[in-house]
Amino acid sequence: MVHEELRNKLKDLTGQDVYPRFLQQRATANRRGIPFEMTFPQWAQAWDGKIADRGSRRGQLVMCRKDDVGPYAADNISIRTTQSNIEEHYRLRARKDVKAAWDFDGEDRSACVDWLENRRDMGYL
Repeated sequence: MVHEELRNKLKDLTGQDVYPRFLQQRATANRRGIPFEMTFPQWAQAWDGKIADRGSRRGQLVMCRKDDVGPYAADNISIRTTQSNIEEHYRLRARKDVKAAWDFDGEDRSACVDWLENRRDMGYL
């Protein structure tokens, strides 16, 4: 009953039934092999006040996982613009590529990468 009330409330706010969008996101995550550990009320709360801006076009909002790892879970997501999500994806990918290049003979050189990134961010490199 609470689920139906929430669904109707969101429909009144947005002019559309958003429950199918929840089901679609859960199915898409499943297809991509990403665990989806959110209930509809948790999903709706994450989108609170922003659901009308949800979409995949530039300037719209998407649900992102922290560092693009782990499940879609209430404590592992944020709502950001599509552009911000794309920029983070490429930043994380570049970081992985750099770390892989610094992995000599199976030794982890990630501390070196962190140091270099810190120097770059501070404008020394």
